[in-house]
Amino acid sequence: MRRSGLFLAMAMLAAGCGRRPAAPPAVTGPGTAQAAEPAPQLTIDGVVQAFPPVLLHIEPQTSHGGVTLYTGGRQPAGNNFYFDLAMDLPGDDSIDQAQWQITRAGNQRVDSLNGIVLDGGRREFQPGDVTFTFARRGDRIVVDISGRFLLFETPDSTVAARSVSVRGRVTATLERSN
Repeated sequence: MRRSGLFLAMAMLAAGCGRRPAAPPAVTGPGTAQAAEPAPQLTIDGVVQAFPPVLLHIEPQTSHGGVTLYTGGRQPAGNNFYFDLAMDLPGDDSIDQAQWQITRAGNQRVDSLNGIVLDGGRREFQPGDVTFTFARRGDRIVVDISGRFLLFETPDSTVAARSVSVRGRVTATLERSN
């Protein structure tokens, strides 16, 4: 049930209730194209892993914090991540230079949607000691992710096989609340 819940939540967020990420900015002038952003990547246990486009949704001043970082365009056999970050932000602009950290003890799987899934869910990584740092770049948000994640090698694993390093910088499209 826990695994199907993770995939269902990611699929629903990818669908976005009809919302789609904003199109990339057009050419900035005659003969000058804007530099293409690199595809989202994280280095997990020394291996670079590619991800679909990243979205950041902010619900300012909600009871639960309301910052969600996730991959859109869900790929059933691919790599995805989802993080519901409990951050109290008064508005979209306050995300610049914000930081969120999670530290947890133990190596047991927790019933949470927070994590990274690779290969369509064959491997799952749950946060152990991780820091997220945010920086605004125009209408985009650059997120540095760094720390230790617990690797669960099968969907039925209840104890992590080991702790692995995850590092990377992704650029997210900001989704605004309607």
